[in-house]
Amino acid sequence: MAHIDLLRIRAFVIAADAGSLSRAAAVLHLTQPALSKQISSLEEALGVQLFNREGSGIQLTSAGHDLLERGRQLLVEAEGLTERARVLKGGATGILKVGVTSMSLESVLAPFIPRYRRRWPDVDVWITEDGGMRLLRQVAQGDLHLAITGPRGLGLHTRLLFPIRALAVVKAEHRFARRRTIGLHEIVDEPLLVLRLDFTVRQLFDAACQMSCLRPQYVFETSVPSALLAMARIGYGVAIVPSNQLVDDRTLRRVPIIHEGKSLGQWMAVNWHSRRQLPPYAETFMAELTAFTERTYPGREFAHAAPVPRPSE
Repeated sequence: MAHIDLLRIRAFVIAADAGSLSRAAAVLHLTQPALSKQISSLEEALGVQLFNREGSGIQLTSAGHDLLERGRQLLVEAEGLTERARVLKGGATGILKVGVTSMSLESVLAPFIPRYRRRWPDVDVWITEDGGMRLLRQVAQGDLHLAITGPRGLGLHTRLLFPIRALAVVKAEHRFARRRTIGLHEIVDEPLLVLRLDFTVRQLFDAACQMSCLRPQYVFETSVPSALLAMARIGYGVAIVPSNQLVDDRTLRRVPIIHEGKSLGQWMAVNWHSRRQLPPYAETFMAELTAFTERTYPGREFAHAAPVPRPSE
C-alpha cells in the first residue's frame, strides 16, 4: 500500500470543495496534471475511488463522501498539532514538575503560584512536597524538573532565591521576646524545641553547637513544625524554626539566632539537573520566582539585624 500523507489529503479535500480539478489546482498552486496525480496516488493508497470524472468536473463517490469529513478532521488535527508544537516551543504550555519543602510551600510557593498561573494559564505546575535531600535526588533521577530547597550539590545547577535564618520562637512574655537578636551561647541553656535531624535548620544549629563545644538541652523533637509552635505557645521551651516557617500567632515572638557575629542560616535555591534540557516554561518559572522572592520572602524583616552572606552560585 502506498504511503498516505497530509499533502494528498489536503488536495483531496480542496478538490472536493472546488468541484473541479482546474479550480483546485489554482488554489493549491499546482498544475492540473500534478493535482490529478496526487489524487490518483491517494486513491491507490486507500484502495477506493474518491471521484467520478465527468467532463470538466468531478463528483464524489460514496466512498469519497464518507472519507471527506475524516479528511477534514485529519487536517484540523494536524493544524492543531502544529500549533501545539509552536506554543510548546514558545514556552506557553506544558507540565512543570516542582519539588518543594513543606515550609517553603506554605510561605513562598503558595503565594507565588496564583500569580504565575494568571500569567501562564496553560502551564500545569505539578507540586511534590518532601524533604530537601529527597527532592534533590528526584531531580537528579529526572523525576522532577526543579526543586526548591537548599543547594546541596549532586551535580545540579542552582539559582539562589532567598536566605533562611534560624529563629528562636518564644512567648511574648519571655525574656528573649524583645531582643533584636540572640547569641547561640545564650540560647543553649534554655529548654529547646527542635525539628528532627533531616531538617536543614536542625543541622545548622547542631553544627554550630558542636563547633563551639556547646551542649544544648533538647526537651522536644518533632518532624512537624507547627507542633514546635504549639509547645512554645504553652511555654514548654524555646522553639528553633527556620524563617520560612509561617508563625501567624500574636502570642509568639521570633528572634534571629546569631553565631560569631553572623546569622545562623543559609540560602534557599531552585535546583535543576545540569544535563537535562529544561522546557522554556521552566526557565520562565525560575525567572519569575527569583523576581518574586527578591521583592518578598519570609524573614525579610531580619535582613539588617541578621544578614546571611550570599554564597557563590
